[in-house]
Amino acid sequence: MHLFLVLILAAITLVAGEIPGYSFGVANQNETFDFVIIGGGTAGLTIAARLVEATSNRVAIIEAGGFYEVDSGSASEIPGEAFAGVNTDPTDIPSKVDWGFVTTPQLALGGRDARKEVILSAGAFQSPQLLMVSGIGPSHTMKQYNISLISHLPGVGQNMWDNFFFGPSYRVNVVTDSQISQNPQYTAQITAQYINNQSGPLTYAAGYAGYEKLPYRSNLSASTNTSLTYFPPDWPEIGYLPIEVYTGYPSQPATAMLNDGFNYGTIYADLIAPLSRGNVTIKSTDTSDLPIISPNWLSHPADVEVAIAGFKRARQIFENMANITIGPEKLPGPAVQTDDDILTFIRQSGSQQYHASATCAMGKAGDVNAVVDSQARVFGVRGLRVVDASAFPFLPPGLPQSTVYMLAEKIADDIKRGRS
Repeated sequence: MHLFLVLILAAITLVAGEIPGYSFGVANQNETFDFVIIGGGTAGLTIAARLVEATSNRVAIIEAGGFYEVDSGSASEIPGEAFAGVNTDPTDIPSKVDWGFVTTPQLALGGRDARKEVILSAGAFQSPQLLMVSGIGPSHTMKQYNISLISHLPGVGQNMWDNFFFGPSYRVNVVTDSQISQNPQYTAQITAQYINNQSGPLTYAAGYAGYEKLPYRSNLSASTNTSLTYFPPDWPEIGYLPIEVYTGYPSQPATAMLNDGFNYGTIYADLIAPLSRGNVTIKSTDTSDLPIISPNWLSHPADVEVAIAGFKRARQIFENMANITIGPEKLPGPAVQTDDDILTFIRQSGSQQYHASATCAMGKAGDVNAVVDSQARVFGVRGLRVVDASAFPFLPPGLPQSTVYMLAEKIADDIKRGRS
């Protein structure tokens, strides 16, 4: 997080007017709704907006978070600072726009139902958590915490997909976001540009990405090539994300702050065809206790081999950018050449891409791992759906937000047309 910029922007008041309070209900007054949506994120707000188009529907949204404009200053509204307030250091105090979810140590890395329905849109971690504390999920988990079993669904919290990225960093001869943490004058200048006329570097999109099938599949082992046949033939194995900073080691944020005056750039290689599967479970019956999250990154041997190949490919990209780079590779450095050394660096420096999905996977009736059907209805329960990335049967290649919108639109249309 660019602390200096955040401190400047936190002092900016919103010109449009005061943000309303966090509660829009009427205290001490009971209300009845047709649909209760738990979670005001991408899926929850989309499906709510569609359901209220039918004017007879009364829809309630329950959201634990606040307004990011207030909770994190204005930084999180700015395209160029989309990740302001998001951390990877488990010892740090989470900001109000960071839920503070922490994974388990990764060995491979070192009330009453509304009148009609309740729609759960709490995300890949908290949708399965809420199901389990309510008695829907693996029976052994219910038994462990003395929760009355409503529906035995072993797939709740299982099948977790997530992308994982890593890559080399170079000094470069163009201005990058590295200057934000090093040059207060530059930061003040671009902040003024953004405030005064919404121009300058802070208006840039948060990132760009490209995808490809590895061109050297013949260099991979037979077992890895066999494992990759799980995916359709046109599914890319690797994505590439240019990042305008020196990344350091995400678990040690201090390593990402170089104050040497140089500009830095990184090309992240991203596992787009992961075969490792994680899981989410509960630690108690209290929803204020964050769930236990184990992504199990790099636990499948094919992911390890593809990760090494993707890192080498990112290096090849930099080798064709000699007009931009300055000097040798800065991170991990030219001494890191063997597959073992590259893998060690990946394990130490890799990071999640915040694409956790498929922990309440959609599937057919009779599939022991399926949690919801093709209309997002939870098996074994009436009047309950899960509509968010957790309901994906798998994580599609690319960025998943548009797929979440599509899913919410589709389910909302099913409900409105009475296809349930």
